[in-house]
Order: sequence, then C-alpha cells, then structure tokens
Amino acid sequence: MATHERSAGTPRYEQIARDLAERISRGEYREGEKIFGRSTLAGTYQVSPETIRRAIALLHSRGVLAAEAGRGVTITSVSNAQKFLEEFRAREHLTELQEKIASLFEQRRRLDEEIEGTLGEILAYTSKSISTVQNLTELVIQPGSSLVGQTLASAQIRLRTGTTIIAVAKDGEDIYSPGPDVTLGAGDVLVAVGTSEAKDKLKLLVEA
Repeated sequence: MATHERSAGTPRYEQIARDLAERISRGEYREGEKIFGRSTLAGTYQVSPETIRRAIALLHSRGVLAAEAGRGVTITSVSNAQKFLEEFRAREHLTELQEKIASLFEQRRRLDEEIEGTLGEILAYTSKSISTVQNLTELVIQPGSSLVGQTLASAQIRLRTGTTIIAVAKDGEDIYSPGPDVTLGAGDVLVAVGTSEAKDKLKLLVEA
C-alpha cells in the first residue's frame, strides 16, 4: 500500500518511515547499503527535508538504519525493519479497534435513545388506553326513569351529559353502536364513555 493511502491520522513522517521499512524488508535495500540523501527523499515523497529528517531519526532510533553527518544514511538491520513494521501494524490495528469501539458506543447511544423514545410512546399509548377503559360506565335504567320510552335521539344524552352511548344491553341482547332510533326501556343497561363529570351527569339523568 502506498503511503498516500494510509490513515490521515498518522503523521506523514511515520508514513514515510513505514514505507522505507517495508522497502528494506522486501529487499529493495540491503544491509550496509546507503540510501538516498534527505533532499532526494524529500523530492521522492514530496515533503520537506525536515519531515524526512524525522522519518530517518525514527528508523535510526529503532536500529533500522544509521545516519551520520557527512556519511549519509546506511541500512543496518533488515530484521529491525521487520520488527518496526510489526509494531507499526499492531498500533494501527489497535487504533482501528479503538475507532470501532467508539463507533459501536455511538450506535448504542443512538439505539438507547430510540428505545427510550419508543418506550415513551408505548407508555403514553398505554396510559391513554387505560384512561379510556376507566372512563367506561354502565348504568341500569330504572322503571321510574324519565328515559323509559324515549329513543336515544329524543333523550339527547350526548347533548345533555357529554357522554357517548357505545352499547345498550336490552332484553338479553347487546346492541353495539346503537342508532338514534333505539328505544330505551326499564332494565336496559347503558354502556357509556366520557369524563368523570359527564358520567355524573348521565347518572343524574338516568335517575331523574
């Protein structure tokens, strides 16, 4: 892999040091052989001489090559070049793992937020559903009620109480979503839904 393809997070002088170590390891340079001077290397890699100096200093510190004033740069150890590459690759792999962990943590954070949001929706929906069930009421029309003989339309229950009759139990039959022409009689059971205040009004109406 060419040095320009390496991670942008790796310093340029380290990329060059690795590239030189790879070339030494492949046998392009032999032990005891002198390599080009800093100026030539700077032109090859299109960097400043200072960057080349740092790359050479790094390899010198690892025993890969020797740099002496007036004598140039000499390859000293292929095995050390290989060790340097192993260390470099191990560090790159560790960096990749760290980046992967960071990415996974970010994914988990987003997933936790999504789960929390979904749970919130479930709780809100459940609360609403429970509230609706709790607002159901059943009232039996007594023989003396003013509703006896009236239809749902004439009784105007919704207008007078704010409740909605969703079912009427009449003569052993359950009439769901009863129409306005259903006639109410004694013993009929009204199934209504509404607020607590509306249910209280319906109770008063049934008992009137």
